[in-house]
Amino acid sequence: MYALVIGALLTVFAVVSWQVAVAGPLLAADLAVRDSAAGLTSGNGTLRTLAEAGADLGGGGAAGAVLAVGASAAAWRARSWRPLLLAALAVVAVPAVVLPLKEAFGRLGPDGLPLYGYAGYYPSGHTLTAVVAYGTTALLCARRFPVGGPVAATLLSLCTGLGLVLRGYHWVTDVVASVALGGIVLCLLAALPGRTPGGAGPGPAPPGTHAAPGPEQAGRGTVSGR
Repeated sequence: MYALVIGALLTVFAVVSWQVAVAGPLLAADLAVRDSAAGLTSGNGTLRTLAEAGADLGGGGAAGAVLAVGASAAAWRARSWRPLLLAALAVVAVPAVVLPLKEAFGRLGPDGLPLYGYAGYYPSGHTLTAVVAYGTTALLCARRFPVGGPVAATLLSLCTGLGLVLRGYHWVTDVVASVALGGIVLCLLAALPGRTPGGAGPGPAPPGTHAAPGPEQAGRGTVSGR
């Protein structure tokens, strides 16, 4: 299953990267979305503020804090360091993936200027940070929040990408490429052996139930009345 998803995401990333590299016809969508976004936010201070807040969700402060809390909670519940190690892998994966690609493409931004402090805009580092950080948190909390976790991670990532585009900080293809890359990273993390989603581990038995007897109790009868 993971192989099929990774293959599909790699295809999306390869097509978008090819179009960016050769300035193909797909980039016409970039121009159209940029101009539409500028028209929507021009003179609309509320929308600009919301878009700015969405873009900030992809910053290391917000996304990193959520991942740190989620990983710590999962590690405490599981009495294991594995959730923290998985979170560390996620943190390391983002710059390891995005920085070489920014260097290779050296893409200018929607304003026609280079990205200050970095080699280029493609792909979006904020979007990749959001997808990987929030997605990894959802993986770690999957047992506790099997539906709410993935939904929250998806919404936060979408808000990040939408905010970046509306504020003119990134081309829409920058965002799409990073979503694909983030999905690949999450699939690889989810496929790791020994992963403990949601802090999986032996917890207290639910009320009204009894834990299975251990080997030292096998063969013994039960004692009633106490």
